[in-house]
This record gives sequence, structure tokens and C-alpha cells, in this order.
Amino acid sequence: MLTDGESPWTGHDPAPLVEPDKDVVRIWSDGGMGEAPHHEVPIIFPRSAFALAVETVGEDLREFLQPLRAWLDARVSHASAEFISKFDTRFVRVRPADGD
Repeated sequence: MLTDGESPWTGHDPAPLVEPDKDVVRIWSDGGMGEAPHHEVPIIFPRSAFALAVETVGEDLREFLQPLRAWLDARVSHASAEFISKFDTRFVRVRPADGD
């Protein structure tokens, strides 16, 4: 997101819009599906603070993988590996590039 300028898709409507701009990142409550944000006031983060927050969430999700795997193994062992792989690819490996 910080390197390609693309807002992540959250998978639902309303879809928040994450808008990087020089030294800040604005988060709008909608606009992520191509529509213009309404007249809301965005949440504004310094770019470095946003990148740190994204990395912190990534660390939390990496720590969550093992308990998630154990829970899935106990309930749906036939699908556990595939689910963990998709979860890891979609949520955990998403990180800002160095310097962002």
C-alpha cells in the first residue's frame, strides 16, 4: 500500500479508502470501491506511524498463526494447511517495504 499507492480492499461495502500522500496517510470510512469519499473527515497518520502500525499488526498476526493452526488441526485437519497458507499469504506477508 505504501509502495504502490493502492488502497487495500477490505472485502466489503462500505470499503475504507487508504490514501498515502507525501508524509501522511489518510483513512476515509468509504471510497475504497472507486467512489469518491463522502464529506467525512479522514483519520490522518504520519506515514512513519502508519508503517509502524502495519508492521505491528503483521507481528501480531504472525504470532497468531500457531494457535490458529492448532485450532484448525483439532477441528478441520483436512483443510488446516491450505487455510493457514492462504491466511499467511493474504494477511501476514503483507508488509510495508523498508523505508516506508
